[in-house]
Amino acid sequence: MGIPHTPILSKKDEGSMDLLFLQFQQSRDDKIREELILHHMNLVRQLARRFARRGKAVDVLVSVGSIALIKAIDRYDPNRGVQFVTYATHVISGEIKRYFRDKGWTLKVPRRLKELNAAIHVVSEKLTHEHSRSPTIEEIATALNISNEEVLESLEARHAHEPYYLDSHVDYCDARGAPFINFIAKEDRNLKQFFDRFDLEETLQMLPNREQMIIQFFYYEDFSQAKIAKRLGISQMHVSRLLSQAVKNLRKFMKETLKKQPSESKNFEELPIP
Repeated sequence: MGIPHTPILSKKDEGSMDLLFLQFQQSRDDKIREELILHHMNLVRQLARRFARRGKAVDVLVSVGSIALIKAIDRYDPNRGVQFVTYATHVISGEIKRYFRDKGWTLKVPRRLKELNAAIHVVSEKLTHEHSRSPTIEEIATALNISNEEVLESLEARHAHEPYYLDSHVDYCDARGAPFINFIAKEDRNLKQFFDRFDLEETLQMLPNREQMIIQFFYYEDFSQAKIAKRLGISQMHVSRLLSQAVKNLRKFMKETLKKQPSESKNFEELPIP
């Protein structure tokens, strides 16, 4: 059902509204029901804007609140002496809070943590108001009669509610306004190859000096065979033979070392022989 922004009964006083609710309770007339919905849509929008600061679009929260408003109208009993606005505010706010608890989390989190997170939020605001400062973990745990570990677990789970975008900016220590992607760990190839390089360089010491130099020039300093030949004063063909022999010797020495001291080193197997 499409709901226009301007209510039909925008100027009805409370007495007329109470009468309309009595008529609806007796007749359950759809037209009266629609008038009641239209008249109270501003209340829904007001509550939706109040909760929108949590990161969800107002339109989404208005949709959730509208469904809650319909439920409130259908269940409201004017004979109990409670004003509808008071009753509807409670129902709509509760529905929006449940939406945040059940649907508003980007990642799946146990319901226990969702409910605990909401309780911690309420207690934190209360303690902040009482002490004029942010409460400690111990104070929150004491107020809720739970352990410090449970408080920390719930606070950590908050990251699953609205994760950072990779290009969003965060303030952390000296990195003011730095992109979040800068804080994501990535594979350090140099660290991964540390032990391989250590074993390989140690084994290099077992080669003759000239073969060590050729390995160093070719694999570490990216010299061409022609440049190595010019540096050492020998032919390029001779460099090629010495390089091939040096790699074969390295493989042999490394295999012997691994038999005595096993490791995950495999780089020596992958050295290309020119």
